[in-house]
Amino acid sequence: MRSIIRLFIVFCLLVMASSVHGSALSPFKGNPSSPPLKLSDLTGQMHDLLNYSDKVVLINFWATWCPPCVKELPSLQRLQSHYQGQKFAVLTVDVGEDKATIDQFLNSIDPVQLTVLLDQEAKAHNDWKVYVFPTSFLIDRNGAIRYGAVGALEWDDPAVTSIIDKLLSEEE
Repeated sequence: MRSIIRLFIVFCLLVMASSVHGSALSPFKGNPSSPPLKLSDLTGQMHDLLNYSDKVVLINFWATWCPPCVKELPSLQRLQSHYQGQKFAVLTVDVGEDKATIDQFLNSIDPVQLTVLLDQEAKAHNDWKVYVFPTSFLIDRNGAIRYGAVGALEWDDPAVTSIIDKLLSEEE
């Protein structure tokens, strides 16, 4: 049993290391229908993806123990600030950790004002078929998954913002 756990840890570390260098936001090739996403945030407020139907939404699955996830948080914050007042939302989904762990982590880094949803049971993680952290999905205003990324990105990079601008300019 210990060897299986060690093998799993090594696998996770290799996956994390491979995603440190970043990836690209690519057109989504799977079923474009977004699975349900209904989770509470750190204040206890419930968020349902269905209530964001008039917005382009970036959903980012992450964890506090994931170095690439932590590395991309500032760029997610800059992206959210860039699109403030527009029909755009960033929802980050912390997987498998409790509120106290996340609060302690967020208090230890430069402040971020991102919506952090709690997926303590990893149900959304499983529903969205997330296998690597971070994994992100860009959802259009019709609720379709249009783009995805596995690994960390610089979210305020012009290559990314041009895709978001394109989605924002599309009619519902």
